[in-house]
Amino acid sequence: MNKLLQEAVRFRIPFTENYTLTSQTNIKSSYFDMQTKTKIRWALRVIAIAENGDAEIELLTLEHLMVDTNNENLQDIITLNQVFSRMYSELHLIINIQGEVIKIINLEHIKNKWEETKTQLLKIKQQEPALLQMLTIKDEIFSSADKIKIAIENNEFFKHYFGKIYGNKLPVARKTISQNNVLQTADTEWLFKFNHRPEFDTVHLENIIIKYRGEAIAHQTDWKTKAYGHLPDIDIKKLDPVVTEEGSYRSNFKSGKLHLAETKLTEIALPGIIEATINYRIESDAYKSNENNIQNQSYNDTPYRIID
Repeated sequence: MNKLLQEAVRFRIPFTENYTLTSQTNIKSSYFDMQTKTKIRWALRVIAIAENGDAEIELLTLEHLMVDTNNENLQDIITLNQVFSRMYSELHLIINIQGEVIKIINLEHIKNKWEETKTQLLKIKQQEPALLQMLTIKDEIFSSADKIKIAIENNEFFKHYFGKIYGNKLPVARKTISQNNVLQTADTEWLFKFNHRPEFDTVHLENIIIKYRGEAIAHQTDWKTKAYGHLPDIDIKKLDPVVTEEGSYRSNFKSGKLHLAETKLTEIALPGIIEATINYRIESDAYKSNENNIQNQSYNDTPYRIID
């Protein structure tokens, strides 16, 4: 076994677990104000692990709910997105140690579900004129295995389960990543730093916690214009954005099973006028019912800082 497979956070043995993701979003962008809370539940089955670390998995979406929102117009959008997400409610995949999709085993099943859904939606296009354009876009996606693969990898489960942690060997090295700001208006470079506990050799690790913090490079005038220039009555020169991401991952190193991951994204460009906070929490049913025992097995969860 190579050094990466020995020391990386990854799936190592088969297991079955249910997970719940809750997300809370608070956004103020000039005259736009939005608060939402959503909940998604999945059943994950890790079936087999190959010698190269690739894992065969099944992922079922059990529930996808808009729990609360201050904008009723979002409900129609959420409902439509849920219709399209049905195509990915049953996934049978081969993934690598980073959680990237190598093969979609049930690709034909996904395509067939799309054809059935498209047929039903076309019957109501007269009532929803904008739907036809959406169907055309989705049809292009479902006609391409590569585009379906990208769509799956952008699924909330893959983004928040594997995150910036899985597939990296311990200790996770600092890294620069290009990604969007929290408001999703412009991409930029982010610098991330990581730390983990306990700091044993990987052969002795069991339950671990990895924490990280990243900050975006967001002070250049050109970038601020791209990110906020579309907003009315805003003086770009007076903006001093602070854009951060903080994460905490608890997992079992010997199995690769995630217990709990929490991520907080924050953007403050003009307090009270341009700001956003998004909190994600994905938690296993087993961890939720046995939280104290899992925490006490290998570490005492006292605060510590990310080492520069």
